This record gives sequence, structure tokens and C-alpha cells, in this order.
Amino acid sequence: EIDTFKIALKLHEVEKLAKLNLKKEPRLDRVRDLFLLEILTGQRFSDLPAVLNKNNVSDTSITIYQKKTNEKVNIPLHPKLKIHIKEIFNKYPDGLSVISNQKFNKYLREICKDKAKFDQKHSWVTLVGKEQIQKSDFRYNLCSSHTGRRTFCTLALAGGINAETVMKVSGHQDYEMFREYVKVDDSDINEAFKKHMTKKK
Repeated sequence: EIDTFKIALKLHEVEKLAKLNLKKEPRLDRVRDLFLLEILTGQRFSDLPAVLNKNNVSDTSITIYQKKTNEKVNIPLHPKLKIHIKEIFNKYPDGLSVISNQKFNKYLREICKDKAKFDQKHSWVTLVGKEQIQKSDFRYNLCSSHTGRRTFCTLALAGGINAETVMKVSGHQDYEMFREYVKVDDSDINEAFKKHMTKKK
């Protein structure tokens, strides 16, 4: 099976997640905080412990060696990340432990379904051999730990940051692989052309 359907969250969806009051459900609150950290740093789930290590955090950046590649990356401590990392350190004085990827994905989908209501349905075609298979699923079921990294890359490019700079932060060394993390759907295309066509000359 190739070309499985992947998504990146919209900015308004990220903001909705950030505003959710999950204080009464600590397991979901923790997963939401970790997911936002992925979105704000562009790092893999496996690199979150390094991101959360206070020794790696300076006044201007978070510097880590990525677990998968041993690549050194400097993550700019931009205003939103600075606020979020400070909130995490204050909320979890004994440290925010990272749970298993499997549990993370399960709880994340629970948040996206029951709390954030990401219930848009997506349909796509995938190839199995030479056969085209029609598939569909709800947006909340398509959210996983990988969605955070894809959302970072997609929103950074949409915000006008060039690809080379985004790749430096995310740790992508291959542009073709990086392209797989950028998810532009029909609404993104429509909005981009709407802005372009209405620009004053």
C-alpha cells in the first residue's frame, strides 16, 4: 500500500486544541501539551524528552541531537514556544514524562474526537498493486504523533518561512522527504489563490 492519507492541522485547529480545558483529565491534558510541543518545534515524538530537558533550553533556542539521525538542531525559542515551554515547566515541576507512542495516539484521537470535534470526513484513493481502493475516515482518526511534525512544516511554509530554514529546524536533510511532510489540501489552495487574486497591484 502506498500514498496513505496524511493530514496537517489548520492554525485555527491548533488554537482550538490550545484553548481546551483538560484540567479534570490529566492524561489528556498531558498528551495535548506534548502534541502542541511537537507542533511548535517540528520534532519527532522520540525527540520530545530532549526538548523537555531544561539543560537544552537557553534564552533564545532549544538545542538537541535528534535520536533517529543524531543530527544537531537548534529550535528558535519563538514567542509561542517560549510561553508553552514555560507553562509546561510550571505545570509539571517534576517533569513531563513521555508515554508510549501507542497510548499517545490513542489519547490524542480521543481529544480530537470528543473534545476538539475534528469530525470532518476525508476520502481518498490508495493503490494496492494496480488496484485503486477507495477509502474514507474522520479527521480525528487521522491524527497521530506524526501530525504534529507535519503541522509545523506546513504552517511554517504557509507563514512565509522558506523551506531551507524550516528543514534546518525540523532536521530534514532530504528535500523530497521534507515535501512529504507538507500537506496542502483544497481549502489551502483556494485560500492561497483568493489572497493572490485580490492583492492590490
